[in-house]
Amino acid sequence: MKERSYKWWLLAFLFVTFILEQGTRQVYNAALPQIRLDFLSYGVTDTQLGMVGTVFGAVFGICLVGSGLAADFIGRKRVLVVGTLLFSLGVFGSGFAEGLACLLVCYGVLNAMGQCCIAPPCYSLISQYHGLDTRSTAMTIFQSAVYIGVIVSSVFAGGLAESGDGGWRWAFWISGGLGIAWAAALQADGPVVICLTRQTVQNLPIEPAKIDVAKGAYVASEDADFDTIIMATGSEVGLAINAAELLRAQGKKIRVVSMLLCPRMSASFAISCFTA
Repeated sequence: MKERSYKWWLLAFLFVTFILEQGTRQVYNAALPQIRLDFLSYGVTDTQLGMVGTVFGAVFGICLVGSGLAADFIGRKRVLVVGTLLFSLGVFGSGFAEGLACLLVCYGVLNAMGQCCIAPPCYSLISQYHGLDTRSTAMTIFQSAVYIGVIVSSVFAGGLAESGDGGWRWAFWISGGLGIAWAAALQADGPVVICLTRQTVQNLPIEPAKIDVAKGAYVASEDADFDTIIMATGSEVGLAINAAELLRAQGKKIRVVSMLLCPRMSASFAISCFTA
């Protein structure tokens, strides 16, 4: 990839990371009214709930200098990935809180330790790859992630928190889960895709070891000596597996093939998928 385009792709990745970091920082405040109601039964006071923010600020401030040094000596990518994973795990774990201690450890400590690792390597990378001709523009775009993250997360987390009993927990779980997935994408050396859907799709009973995306397709379900092949893509794979179960009840032997990307399939692998 040419350096001219690479520096903008790099900015895009850092932009998304900063949105997640700033967004997850707002989840607690947006969900706090509902957390307060749930925690009344545990005897947790408003003063104690306020300690979560105090602990976060203290840990963030103490660790911030160390994160900059770590980025210089260990590597900026490593610090960025570890930081994203840490704050995402902290936010995700906060959704399981049944009292003050879990919030203090997960949101106050882990979250802060992770979040302080984001800005130093990001600013360093932007300064390195964007010269004087584009640096101001790049910094402006990057900084706008703060406000986008704050606005989106506040509306999202607040809406979930008010959706019903335990809605605030889903705000933490979804925000943290997205961050964990993004951390996995950041550490990868090759192409990565995070797929989301608004459809109600079933969890497929497929062993992860059977899914080899690089080959373009995989066998999702099969019987020995199968006589019928069902091919499907995307959300239709679940329907295909359900159809296979109905046909098996009638005595048929079925193989279900999930077609991901036909151009990636080699001739030999395609033959292995469609022959016994």
